[in-house]
Order: sequence, then C-alpha cells, then structure tokens
Amino acid sequence: MTLLLRLLAAFLVLPVAGLPDLADAARPARVFSIRSQGFSPSKVAVSECASSAAPNPEQRQSMPQGLLVVLHGRGGADGVAGLLESFQPSLCRHKLIAAAPAAPTANRNWPFETKNGEGQDQFLLNFIQGEVFKFFGGSYAKHQLPVYLVGISAGATFLMGDFYPLHGHKLRGRALALCGGSWPVRGTINGVKTVESTFPLFVQIGKTDFLLNQVTAGLTKYSQAGLPLRARFTDAAGHCAFDFNEAVDHVLAEVK
Repeated sequence: MTLLLRLLAAFLVLPVAGLPDLADAARPARVFSIRSQGFSPSKVAVSECASSAAPNPEQRQSMPQGLLVVLHGRGGADGVAGLLESFQPSLCRHKLIAAAPAAPTANRNWPFETKNGEGQDQFLLNFIQGEVFKFFGGSYAKHQLPVYLVGISAGATFLMGDFYPLHGHKLRGRALALCGGSWPVRGTINGVKTVESTFPLFVQIGKTDFLLNQVTAGLTKYSQAGLPLRARFTDAAGHCAFDFNEAVDHVLAEVK
C-alpha cells in the first residue's frame, strides 16, 4: 500500500504537456480610486501573477522583476482595467507587477497638458515612485523595482512630449512609446547625458498609423536634442494594430 501511494503521489506532480502553469496566471485587474492633493479624482487598475499574491514579499514564490505602468490613450480613462488585462501575457513571462492609472486631468487625457499647468507629469512621477505600491500592500517600495513605463497612442504622446524629457532621468528601467509620440515640448531633455543608460526610451509604430508623421518628427527632434531613440516601424495596418506584448518582449530582450 505504501508503494502504491508513493507511485500515485509521483504521478500527481507530473507536468501535463501543453497546459499553462495555473500558479503563474495573471490575476484579473482590480480597480481602485486615487485622490491626490491638487488633482482631480482618478482611478487605477492593478494586476500581478497569482504566484506573487501572498500577503508580503517574503512569502511570495518569487520577487517581481519590475513594475509595468501603462498610460492609456485618448478616451481610455474608463477602460484602464481592460487595457491592463491586455498586457497580462507579459506580467508572468517577465515577473512584473502592473498598474494603469487614469489621467487626473480635467478632460481625462494625458498629452500636452503639462505646459498648461495641470501638472500630471508630477502626478505620474509621485505615483511611480511611491503611491502605486500601496495598491500591492505597500511593501514593494523598499525593493526599488525597475520601472517599465509604456504609453499607448495619446499616452505615448504625453510620455515622449512631457514626462520623459522632464523626469526620465529620475527613474531606472525602460520606457516604451507605442503607436504615438511627440517631441520634447520644452525643447530640452533633463539629464540627457545619463538617461540613455538608466531609462532609455524605445518607440514602435505602424508604417500606416495616422500618427506616423508626428512620431517621426519627434524622433528627429529628440536626435537634435542629443538623444537619438531606437524605433521599430511595423507593417501592422491601422492605429495600434500590433501586439503590445510582443513589443514589451522586444524591449525587455534589449535589456538582457
């Protein structure tokens, strides 16, 4: 009987070819309210792998290898949960925790409003450097995770035009502008001599995307400001028609 039980136990732990590891499935996105002083009420969607969901980092199967922050496009403030869930294949593949904050602006969009005084660049910096971690229990902040900041369409315009030139040199990780982008709206890039090594910016857009000319103009002006960017131009037809997860995979492969 003892031998039979041992054989049965050994059989039960054998992996089944072709089935996903359920312990590493990404959890459904959860949505929370954000109220930051000086900003309109907003919300954020967060998610992580099931294997990272124990009450504190010491009990989790493995520490996350980074924080993925996704900036929505125009009109996307109400869809941050669905947007974040579209990135779920990347979360477990790269062992990331993830958040998608909604823009805290009057019109609930990200791009170009910083120079008009709404200050969402500072909102996002505060969020990345501390506030985001309270939605994961608060205990990740001390681990100084690298940041992977992804902008989609108008979110990419804000990322390239406003946030990155002002604050990119304060972060460690990678930034990725997808199917959108711009030039530094103030004409300069803070920390231009060091940001390429600590927080490089990558760009990806389709060759027929309606924002292509705006993005290529941004690439030219970044080069003129002393920071040439790496860009990929895909054959995907239409706006934001390519696989976002493949784009993340490509940039993270560049890291290694």
